[in-house]
Amino acid sequence: MFIRFHPLVVSLLTLFLLLPLARLNATPLDLVRAEISRLQAAPVVAQTVLPAGPALKEGMSGPAVALLKQRLRELGYPANHSDEFDASITLAVKDYQKDQGLKEDGVVDRQTRYNLNLDNATRLRLLQWQLPQMEALAASGGERFVVVNIPAFMLTAYEAGQPVLQSRVVIGRPDRQTPLLSSQIVALQYNPSWSAPPTVVKNDLIKQGRLDTDKLRQKKLVMLNAEGEAVDPAVVAADPEANLFAYRYYQSPGDRNALGKLKFVLTSSNNIYLHDTPQKSGFERETRTASSGCVRVQRWEDLAGWVLQKPPADVMARVAKGRSSYQPLAEPVRVYLVYWPAEPEGNVLRWRDDVYGLYLRPQGINVALQSRPVTAKAGGRLVRN
Repeated sequence: MFIRFHPLVVSLLTLFLLLPLARLNATPLDLVRAEISRLQAAPVVAQTVLPAGPALKEGMSGPAVALLKQRLRELGYPANHSDEFDASITLAVKDYQKDQGLKEDGVVDRQTRYNLNLDNATRLRLLQWQLPQMEALAASGGERFVVVNIPAFMLTAYEAGQPVLQSRVVIGRPDRQTPLLSSQIVALQYNPSWSAPPTVVKNDLIKQGRLDTDKLRQKKLVMLNAEGEAVDPAVVAADPEANLFAYRYYQSPGDRNALGKLKFVLTSSNNIYLHDTPQKSGFERETRTASSGCVRVQRWEDLAGWVLQKPPADVMARVAKGRSSYQPLAEPVRVYLVYWPAEPEGNVLRWRDDVYGLYLRPQGINVALQSRPVTAKAGGRLVRN
């Protein structure tokens, strides 16, 4: 029997059926816009703030633990009213960390404390600061591009506005910060050699004006003169008149090479690269600041395959030959190194600590993604010139 529905009912049913599809097709930009709208409509609610201090963990007690428990209760996690950090609180903290996409160790370290202290007003300000950069990127990034979100320690490859590949990364230490860049991947270097950049030479290889020959041996660095000839580091180190910065400190391709098995060659990057690394353990840390400024990529073989639009197995086959070789790309791929507080992950936003202290500051905006200045607020929304 055929049943005729009122047109309004048909429209509502169609909308209901399409909503899941719309959510599936939502981009990270859509996710941020939706969260801004939610936060603008959310009521103002007072919350407990944890003071700065040492990490809180099981076995501790005191006022800071009592405040932690109060904050957990506000967020809907079970916590008694004592000031002791017992096993039940460890479990509650682990549940909170799991929901936040953090390391589930039950320890309230700097990152977990940062998330616990984030209030809606701060989230809104941060997203309103981040959104124009995302909009500029969506408008100018092209069909295929790569974003490295520095404080999130995450690399994402995009196609048609959608993330298609994500990888953990290790970034520069706070004293050797990874810069915000707009560049292009123009080639792949298989089994690359490495020459220590000036920062590494100055801070790692030369100690109090003297050459650290032990460090050269440990890193298997060869010392080359201006003519490219190998010299004896001990002889140079014994010469008080030697200009240690006039030499090149060279590392051959191999398992211990600082760039690993592959380097992504970038344009106008001032010796900043994306690359593999022999130090794999760094990817397992939550706060991944260990390099001298370059970006170490955990899933480098998958990224290389995506860049070439070939299977990763093809990349690995060329690496396995062991020869150093250079492969220009037929079509360069844009790369943006950004500094965004919120990292889109699936259908949620993951918040990360301000590792370089650049949130809400002009220095935290990639100059290629600068938008028109914000001059006022109207109805809670930013107005741009």
